[in-house]
Formats: sequence, C-alpha cells, structure tokens
Amino acid sequence: MKNRILLLFFLFSVSLVHGQIQNNLDKTYYLLGTLDDYMGRGFCIIDPNDWDHIMSLHQRDSAKIKRIEEVTMLKFIKGEMLENHLNNHEFYQLSSSNLAKKINSFYVFKKQNECQDANRVTGISYLGKLKCNKILKANKEQQYSFLAGLFLTHGEKIDDVYKIVLYNSPCRYECTIKMLKALNSEIVLTGRPTRAIPIGYFIKFLPSKELKLILDNEIERKIYFDNEN
Repeated sequence: MKNRILLLFFLFSVSLVHGQIQNNLDKTYYLLGTLDDYMGRGFCIIDPNDWDHIMSLHQRDSAKIKRIEEVTMLKFIKGEMLENHLNNHEFYQLSSSNLAKKINSFYVFKKQNECQDANRVTGISYLGKLKCNKILKANKEQQYSFLAGLFLTHGEKIDDVYKIVLYNSPCRYECTIKMLKALNSEIVLTGRPTRAIPIGYFIKFLPSKELKLILDNEIERKIYFDNEN
C-alpha cells in the first residue's frame, strides 16, 4: 500500500512538472526554434498567402509533428498527391497567418531569383537571415522555449551530454552558443566536421538545472508520441 502511494505521488509530481513546463512555453519562440534555417529561411512566393507558411515535416517525423501540435495547438495538413511532385503527399504543412507573421519578424528578407512551386507556377524567392540580437534580448522563458523547439527537431542526449546539430546554419549555430552561455549552460565542445556536405555545425553542452528539465521533457514527449505510432 505504501509503495502504491509513493508511485502515485511520483506520477502526480511528474505530471505537475510537465504541466508547468507546458504552460510556460511560448508558442512563437518554440516554433522559431523548430525551424531548419538551412542557409536561412527561404520562401518561393507565388501569392501573398505563401507568407503564411511556417514549416514542412516529412511523415517519418510524426512524433515531432504531434509534439509541435501539442505545444502550439495548431494542426499540420497533409500534402496532396501532385503529378509534378511525386512525394508531396508524404509531407505535412503547418500554416498560420498570425504566427507566421510573428516568426518572419525575426528575419531580414532579401529578394533572390525566380522560383517555381510544385505546380511549376513561377514566383519570386526570398531568403531571410535570422535576427540573433532579437532572440538574445528576449526574456528567459522565451529563450527556453526557443531551445526546447530547437532540441526537439535538432537535438539528442548522449549519456549526460546534450547535443544540437544544425546543417548549413552558421547564424543559428552562433546564436545558440551565445544563448546557452547566457542561460548558464556549460559548453563542452563546438565545431563542424571537415569535408562534410552539408556542413553540420554541432554543439555539445551541459544545460543548467532549469533548462535540463525543459529539454528532458522534450525527450519524454517525443518518446511518448513515438510509442503511439
């Protein structure tokens, strides 16, 4: 009987901690963290509604999709089968005019070249550079939210060391290092493999006690959704 009470108390405590972390996550900063930023934030703009797009994830990333939906209370939409884009139906799209506008405010966009969508309709491509200083000036809870989203899509835990890998994203790499240091996390090792394409910038670190709880929660939620499949 005593062991059962202790078990129930433990489960209640874990649930309480998860609930507190969940409620403190900022949706905008969490989503901002989940983005790839591969060479920047790119868009092929055919019409103004294209700016509402936030991100795309492949169906193999279903656990990440469900976790992002849990935090943001938004819904990914599965792509349709297209004649000129054979695997479009394997990807899930997330769009929101309000959140996309907030997220895009963290970038400086420059017009690039002509581009084509999946239906070969011509538009103009834009590439955005991350405003790192805007994130570094955010409050602690917002920065934790950014790192939680970043860790969900780009992180892993190896023994006691946490690792983030960012491909062809030097600006986000440098920004993340500065943020971790500001949040009292210990940087163990940083760098990039030589002769690797794409370039994978990596950060190994020991998070602060508070950040550790947040990142461990992301690991637990991802495992939970993985086991649902």
